[in-house]
Amino acid sequence: MKTFQTNRTNIRGYILRQVLACIAIFTILGIYEYFISSKPPNWIFYLTMACLTVILFIFELFKKRLFNIQFDTEKKQIFFLYKDFFNRESMKVIPFETARIEVNDDTSIFRWFKKSVTLYFLKNKVEICSVSNLKDGFSYEQLERLCELVKSIVQKNN
Repeated sequence: MKTFQTNRTNIRGYILRQVLACIAIFTILGIYEYFISSKPPNWIFYLTMACLTVILFIFELFKKRLFNIQFDTEKKQIFFLYKDFFNRESMKVIPFETARIEVNDDTSIFRWFKKSVTLYFLKNKVEICSVSNLKDGFSYEQLERLCELVKSIVQKNN
């Protein structure tokens, strides 16, 4: 059994950083409008943005995040293990026979952005799971090894 585990073990810290980044952007906009701009601040805009931030936080609380992928060569199945904010675990299973993988390798025009690689796991033609180095916290090297493992499994089955 081959296992790939995410580098992002603290889901709570990741969600908190996302929400704090939204709050920081709105605060900077408010400071700019209050001190630098000559017009009075538009409080309706900031109230709307605060409500959207709360809604984003609620969605992030209940989103399931992939933290472990296991390839069982004996049972010929792929296991996807998920956790949510409250550490409840769930699992999805795909047999090797119906599994497909697609790789989306996005390169940014800006050098300071990280390179984004997304793997899509499909059961027949339906997407079951997507794995990304930015979304799920898997390293670029882990995703490369994951691609190589899937290629070797496909070659063995053909």
